[in-house]
Amino acid sequence: MVAGLAALVMAVEPASAEGRLDPGSDTATATAKDEPVSDSLSQANDSSPVGDSSRTSIGLFEGMSRNVVESFIGWNLALHAGGIASTAILSPSGADYASYRYFHGNPGWGYASFPAVIGGGLVPILLPGSLWLSGWLKDDLELSGAAAAAAQAVVISFATNTLLKAYTGRPPPDSERADDMGELSRTFRFGFNRGGVFHGWPSGHAMVTMAMASSLASYYGDTMWMQVVSYGWAAYMVYGVVSFEGGGMHWLSDGIAGALMGYAIGSTVGRNTRRLVDGKGGDDLGPELTLLPFSDGTAGGFLATMVF
Repeated sequence: MVAGLAALVMAVEPASAEGRLDPGSDTATATAKDEPVSDSLSQANDSSPVGDSSRTSIGLFEGMSRNVVESFIGWNLALHAGGIASTAILSPSGADYASYRYFHGNPGWGYASFPAVIGGGLVPILLPGSLWLSGWLKDDLELSGAAAAAAQAVVISFATNTLLKAYTGRPPPDSERADDMGELSRTFRFGFNRGGVFHGWPSGHAMVTMAMASSLASYYGDTMWMQVVSYGWAAYMVYGVVSFEGGGMHWLSDGIAGALMGYAIGSTVGRNTRRLVDGKGGDDLGPELTLLPFSDGTAGGFLATMVF
């Protein structure tokens, strides 16, 4: 379009390549260099930066509001619904009770899950922290992004899991109630904090571990060994929470629901963080939620805005 306008101007007011007389002046003034407009535009486009190539880190919680929203919409909403549906099927069918009876009768299987249970509490803290420290010391954008992905996945999944446990109030398997264990496996005490937030549905170990694992697997999408290690650790965690202490830690459906919901969160965070690191984190990342505190002197609260 610019080239067309330039051609139109030249057609109306032709100028010599050497120079032209300026009205009111007896001397000739030089014109601009005879340079094709298209070449100038090409040079300008080539020099325009795409992303910030000098960037060496991203904030640990950069883009988190957007990740929170996207973790619960679209196909991710279907995964959360799948976690609920799997429990609605396994619990009344007797599968939860059958799983408990097997591991309670074969406690040796639970001994192999001890590293998973301990690691489930430590790894989600130590791994993101180690990645962040390494990225900070080395000014490494790749490590910084991995730390952000893992940390956000852990925070979002832990917060979600705490709210679900507080509302569903599901009791864990209890060997002292052997006479009515089948009924206990189908028990939910809906309400607020009727069963605490330590035990319950879904499994926090399974959900947080899967969220962190899938965030790194999605962030390093082309690295096969990362896929194997990440999802292998997450699967081991589901096994661990179901088999530990003779099946007394979690019901089978707790672990499965936690894994499905954790994957929805972690894969979203990892994918979006990769796009940020690659300089593609523009307006196409989806909705963004912003919370702003406000007060009028007599009352206060938060103003929520969402940009689509």
